[in-house]
Amino acid sequence: MSKHNDHSSFDPKNRTTQQLLWEMEDQRAQLRYEADEAKSITRKFEIAGNIKENLYAFILQRGLFKELEEYEMNTDMESPEGISKVIKQLRLQLPENSN
Repeated sequence: MSKHNDHSSFDPKNRTTQQLLWEMEDQRAQLRYEADEAKSITRKFEIAGNIKENLYAFILQRGLFKELEEYEMNTDMESPEGISKVIKQLRLQLPENSN
């Protein structure tokens, strides 16, 4: 990540002010990157939460709660095999030209 010389080989007692400034600059850049990543992840969770809330509202408004219960009892979404099974079922229901 560093734009400058390898700072890790410096003897802490012999570091110059410029070397310390470069290290601080690198650390600030890393912190900005990590903050941006955290914001992105947070936004993705917010989007997923909004989608789930909308789906639950749809299910409740349409009176489909029993169907949801039945679906959850028959579908193991906690395992990769269960998720793969659902994806395969969805693909079988799609029109041929939707790939």
